[in-house]
Amino acid sequence: RLYRNSVQKLIEAKAVLRREEFFTLVNAIVQATVEFKKICGRSHGNIKATNVLLAKPGKSALNEVVLADAAPGDTSKSAECELADLRGIGEIIHRLVINEDREEEYWTIPPPPTLQEWVSVFGKDGEAWHNLCARLLEPDLSLRNYNLGELVFDLKRLQQKPKISQKLLVASAVGILLLGVAGVFAIKRFGSGHSEVNADAEMRQKQAIDQAARLSKEKRSAEERAESEAEARRVAQQKMESNAKRLAEEKRLIEERAAREAKAGEEARRQSVTASQQKIEEQERMLKASEERRLAEEAKAQQLAAASPQKPVETTSVVESTPESALPKATLGREWFNTLGMRLIPLPDSKILICAWETRRKDYEQFVKLSEQRGDLSWRATTFKQGNSEPVVNVAPGEAVTFCNWLTQYERKQGLISKTQAYRLPTDAEWTRACDVASASAFAWGNTLPPPTGTGNFAQWCSYDRFPFTAPVAGFQPNALGIHDLAGNVWEICRDGSTYVARGGSWQTELPEQLQVLFRLRVLSGERKQDVGFRCVLDFASVD
Repeated sequence: RLYRNSVQKLIEAKAVLRREEFFTLVNAIVQATVEFKKICGRSHGNIKATNVLLAKPGKSALNEVVLADAAPGDTSKSAECELADLRGIGEIIHRLVINEDREEEYWTIPPPPTLQEWVSVFGKDGEAWHNLCARLLEPDLSLRNYNLGELVFDLKRLQQKPKISQKLLVASAVGILLLGVAGVFAIKRFGSGHSEVNADAEMRQKQAIDQAARLSKEKRSAEERAESEAEARRVAQQKMESNAKRLAEEKRLIEERAAREAKAGEEARRQSVTASQQKIEEQERMLKASEERRLAEEAKAQQLAAASPQKPVETTSVVESTPESALPKATLGREWFNTLGMRLIPLPDSKILICAWETRRKDYEQFVKLSEQRGDLSWRATTFKQGNSEPVVNVAPGEAVTFCNWLTQYERKQGLISKTQAYRLPTDAEWTRACDVASASAFAWGNTLPPPTGTGNFAQWCSYDRFPFTAPVAGFQPNALGIHDLAGNVWEICRDGSTYVARGGSWQTELPEQLQVLFRLRVLSGERKQDVGFRCVLDFASVD
């Protein structure tokens, strides 16, 4: 019944509250929370803009609020609920100041507004309100250093005191002075023959003069106090303007430094990507030359077979012979490019080579073509356009395993890998080790948020990359081991015992916890998604 009158609706409507209205609303929320605690023995525990309802529409009844949808739990949750309410009240104050109307489920606290924004709402008390809000939103806030009772006390100090009008003081002083003068004239007029009355009049005259002097003194004190307050306001305004200029200058310097660092990072990334691309292109030229020689040998073998049909053994020998320029064999502990141009890198303290990037569409295309695989074609049916160098998606874990098995048999026939070597999906532990981070609660790039520019391909509203969907592999900075895209672009399928998990986030990921190295997304054997792909490893200790 009252939801349409919630504080959330005020925020969505970008309602501008005056200083008195702001205090009235915040004070009503705090008093309601205190009353809830007295009645229930614990705080509400779920104070947020959508749960604070106004008794009447708009700003007509800001002093009457209703708290809805309390958090579950008994008095054992008292401390937890009170801390949650302190933070909730801080978030409401913050959102009302900046008019942030984003849905609460996706709302995160942005950088604090400038002091000038608080001054525009609260005047000379802007800094005090700003400090109160900052205290409520402290990450390590505990009831030992702040609680609801202290919040009530701080709000009383911020309540605007009624001012005595200077005009009223002046008018009172003038009136009393006129009464005194009139009394003097009356005494002089009727003083003769009325000694007793005259004495009384003299006493009243003296009292009137004393009262007028006292009021005059109070008037001067009020004027001096007003001048002092005006001077204090002027000094405070100068201080705020100076702080605003200093903050603006600091912001400009930070932005310039960030721009220089981003430019340097982009240049380093471009050089790294260019070197990687050149290496890939060189490898592809080698593969193409090898394939041309193989085709020439096959053609020559066919000519020999046509001329000497009685010697089929020699023909077979020629066809299956390996050209001198063929790829070297895979070696444990050394970087290697396979027949598909995949760059495989040694993973420290293991018996595998891990691919430096996710399996590309052109790699999967070769698998479908050479193995005559005519299974599910969902990997081609994405709702967005993909290039050949972008990671293949819409591939179920079972199909990724089939790809690895095919590549194993294909390269064993060419003599590039032995029967004890095989391609497969990485295990959950191997993928974690490839991230090369000290803590599983960190991110693949470190501990900073948001992700630094050039880190990876994430959701558009939480990063600054230029790709709305998947990006070409190896397009972002590699980690210290030389491995690309462990964070973002596509989720990567890994084996976790007898089940499958996806790691690393994708181009759709926006939640920080999903980008942590420790996060895992369960994937069913036949499940396909447009942001899930895979990368391969070459195992040197395979058991057929």
